Amino acid sequence: MRKSGPPNSRPPPRLRHQHHPAIKPQRRCDCPATVADTLHRTRTTSARQRHPASRFHPVPLGHLGVNVTDLAAARHYYDQLMPLVGYDKLLADDTQFAYWPANGKPGTYIFFYPAPEPGYSRNHAGLQHLAFIVPTRADVDRVHKWASANEDEIIHTPQHFPQYPPPYYATFWTGYDGVMLEAVCHRDS
Repeated sequence: MRKSGPPNSRPPPRLRHQHHPAIKPQRRCDCPATVADTLHRTRTTSARQRHPASRFHPVPLGHLGVNVTDLAAARHYYDQLMPLVGYDKLLADDTQFAYWPANGKPGTYIFFYPAPEPGYSRNHAGLQHLAFIVPTRADVDRVHKWASANEDEIIHTPQHFPQYPPPYYATFWTGYDGVMLEAVCHRDS
């Protein structure tokens, strides 16, 4: 006896996808070859070394690419910042560098590439700013202290922003190449 539902309806999806033995699995993502090769190189079952598409808790945005005017200088800047906002180094070579969320946490990977032309502005079409969610308000304060010591332009000191859904405690500053950056905590403590 057929269960109710539209004719020719598909059965509910399985929780785990299994390929038919006669069908060779296709690549799971459409990353550029160098990215895919790096992310898919190992065959470990560790969640830290799997591509986000295969994680149990996928995020809507797999990775972001940001162009920078000087790859080496930008890498020096972000190598200091990214651990403060919960990211570890993923890869680096002469054409790119990247970070992924620390400790195997799900999240968006961030790649940096050399810009073919200088001229970033948050007031033009394109990237307006990058916001990093940190676990505590003390982390927001720590990032602010780092940006101040780095002599970055501080746009907003750490504070509550009542115009955003509470709780919203954040600091904003102008980072490398003039990109506006933010560290935000969505907790009351």
